[in-house]
Parts: sequence; structure tokens; C-alpha cells
Amino acid sequence: MELYLLLPSDIHGSITVSELVFDEATATMKEDKVLYEQNDNLRPVLLKCSRSEIMPDVLVRLTDSSGDMLEWSPCISSESGNVVTANVTGKTIHDFTDYDSLMHPDNMPQAAG
Repeated sequence: MELYLLLPSDIHGSITVSELVFDEATATMKEDKVLYEQNDNLRPVLLKCSRSEIMPDVLVRLTDSSGDMLEWSPCISSESGNVVTANVTGKTIHDFTDYDSLMHPDNMPQAAG
């Protein structure tokens, strides 16, 4: 599982998080039930998702107060270990992760011994 902190840039917009399920008949991911929805006075959202490293399992839809929409399925790149932002439609997202500090040897867990 992965954790994402969603920080909407417009508190007067809306956010919807929907479950994605694999449709074996069409071999595609389809949007299923709404897991979370908030309209106006948006607050940061801590999202726990991605049971599989192969396929995203949620679709995040952010709409700002002017009606512009962003859709994104959170996942981590298996090549770089970074958050994938290439699957965003609409506006852009910003990954605030400090990967250099995160991967610094001083910040890595020590082996039990």
C-alpha cells in the first residue's frame, strides 16, 4: 500500500476518489464506487491506495471553482520509484517529495542485528 497526501490548490473546488476495478470482459480498468467525496471547503486528504504495483486502484478527480478538472490515478514508477504524474489529464499536479533526502543513507532503516 502507498500513502499520498492530496493538497488541493483551490479550497472552493471538489474532490472525488473512486475505486478502479479491472473488467475482464474488456481487459480495461473501469471506474466503480465513490470512496470519498468533498465539495467546497476542501481540506488535505490522506489517501491510502495501490494494493498492486501493476495497476492503479483509484481515480482522483479534482475540480477547481472555475470548473477545470484534473484526473489522476496515483501510483509509483517501478523504474524510478517516483510518483507518476504522466497519467494526469487536465491541469498539472506537483510532487513535493524530496527524493534526495528520502533516499539518503542516513535516512534508511538500519538492519536488525
